[in-house]
Amino acid sequence: MERLRQDMDKKLALLSNQLQQQLDTLSVDVIRNETKNDMMLLAQKYTTLERHYNKLQTSHSQLQNAHNVLQGQFNIQSRLNNDTDTKIRKGEKEIEILSNKSIAVDNELSALKQLANIKPIQDISSLQQNIQILKTQTHTLNMKEQARSQDFLA
Repeated sequence: MERLRQDMDKKLALLSNQLQQQLDTLSVDVIRNETKNDMMLLAQKYTTLERHYNKLQTSHSQLQNAHNVLQGQFNIQSRLNNDTDTKIRKGEKEIEILSNKSIAVDNELSALKQLANIKPIQDISSLQQNIQILKTQTHTLNMKEQARSQDFLA
């Protein structure tokens, strides 16, 4: 019985040992499986992150291109604004020149209106001419009268 018991203890110890080895192997396999699963998850996350990174790079490139296009349009618009500002300044100068000319024309028109008011002077000049004609006619008549008087005396 004792032998049987020792045999049983040996077998139990051997079985316990084998069971322990299998459990150790199993736990190593489980750890390996967990590590493998973790690695697979990390690989999937890395792949996902890489896809997101590529999308972001593409988006960044598109935004950069759009920015460059907008910058070009802004530069064109800025040049057009500068040209427009220059034209406006030229137009303002021309308006100022025309305004000055208009003032000069208004002054000349006022002067002409004042000359029109001098019409009585023109009438006086006309009257002077008429008086001169009358003087000439009177002188002629005086001459004729003197000639008649002399004729009468003769």
